Amino acid sequence: MQLLDLFRRRQQDIGTDFPDIDPMPTDHVLGDFEPEPEPEPDVPLPLIRFLTMGGAVVAVSAYQFTTSVTWKGRPYVDRENPRKVDGFRWECGGCSATGATDGSSGPRMDFGSYLPDEWDLARTDANDHANKCRAMDPAALD
Repeated sequence: MQLLDLFRRRQQDIGTDFPDIDPMPTDHVLGDFEPEPEPEPDVPLPLIRFLTMGGAVVAVSAYQFTTSVTWKGRPYVDRENPRKVDGFRWECGGCSATGATDGSSGPRMDFGSYLPDEWDLARTDANDHANKCRAMDPAALD
């Protein structure tokens, strides 16, 4: 209790108003500039990565595409009413393989694009490719 009384007295003695001091000046100083917003990357950021036996990266990323597969999923197709979905796609940075060239049969029909409910299949296909691919990272060859 005594400490609290001392604190209150000290606060009253000093006062809390400092009108002469501006802790954060708002005037622009020479050399100040506003940073430009960073542009969105053209390449989507990977959701997960796997390393091949040679050290290249197999990246699974989000991908928006148009498909004729219905909301029921594969193999239900409605070619008259295609729809846009947010699915997945993977690509090997060493040999440039994708789900279209080295994936399961269903995504191959969609040019290597995996539906939103096929995350496990996309991850498994990318991991299987990483396990058998011997390609090296192209940056390591320079």
